[in-house]
Amino acid sequence: LVGGLGGIGIKLDKFLVKRGCANIALISRKDCGDFRKAKAGEMTVCKELREIEKSGCHLECVSADVTDFDRMKDIRDLLMNKYGAIRGIMHCAANNEGNRFKENDFDDFERLMKAKVRGVKVLEEITRDMELDFFVLFSSAICITGGSGCSSYIAGNMYLTEFAKRYSNAKNKLVSVQWSAWRQTGLAKYNNVDKDKELFIPLEPVCAYTALEEIIENGCSYITVGKVNHESHIWKMKDILPFRFECVKE
Repeated sequence: LVGGLGGIGIKLDKFLVKRGCANIALISRKDCGDFRKAKAGEMTVCKELREIEKSGCHLECVSADVTDFDRMKDIRDLLMNKYGAIRGIMHCAANNEGNRFKENDFDDFERLMKAKVRGVKVLEEITRDMELDFFVLFSSAICITGGSGCSSYIAGNMYLTEFAKRYSNAKNKLVSVQWSAWRQTGLAKYNNVDKDKELFIPLEPVCAYTALEEIIENGCSYITVGKVNHESHIWKMKDILPFRFECVKE
C-alpha cells in the first residue's frame, strides 16, 4: 500500500483487513518509527495503526520514496523473502501542491507529478513477473472537470488512467480509479467544499469500500466513482461541458 500513512491510506488499511488480508506493507515517505510503542506526542496515525493490528492483521511500515527504483526493488525483495508473495498493490501516493499553470516552471511540474507518474512505472516494473489479485491506482475525478491551480495534479492523475489503459492485463489486474472526494478524508479533509460548485457529493468511506470491492472482483482498466450532485450549478453549463452524463433507471 503506497501512500499508506495518509488519510486515504489508513482507510484502505481497514478495508484490506475486512477483506481478510493478514499482512499489509505500508510504504510512505513519512516515518512513523515503531508505532507499536506508545509515546507522548506521537502521531495520531500510530494510534490508528495499533488499532488496526488489534484486528489480527500484521502491518509492516517501510519508509521509502516510490520513485526510487533501487529502494523499491529492495523492498520488493524484502517482502518476498519475508512473506513469500505479494498479492496486491494499491498506489495512492500524491502531492497536491501547485499553482496556476503559468506560475509553475518545468521543475515544479515534474516534482509534483513524480509520485504518480514515476511511481506507477516503478511499481509496474518491479512486479511485472508477478500474478496479482489487484493493482489499483488512485486517480481523481478532478480529471473530468479540471480545477484552478491543479494542473500538475490533474496531469499526474490522467497519466495513471492512460497508463492503466495501456498496461492492464489479466496477470496484473491493473485498474485506475478516478475517485470523487471521500468525506473528511485525505485531501478533502483540509479543503473547503462548495457543494454548489461540485460535480460530485463527497463519498462516505463505506460506499467507497463497496465500490472498490466490486471493482476488484469484476475487473476493468479504468473507471470513475462518485455520487453525482444534481443540484450543482455546474449543470447550468451543460452545453459547454467537456463530458456528458446519461441517466439510466434500473
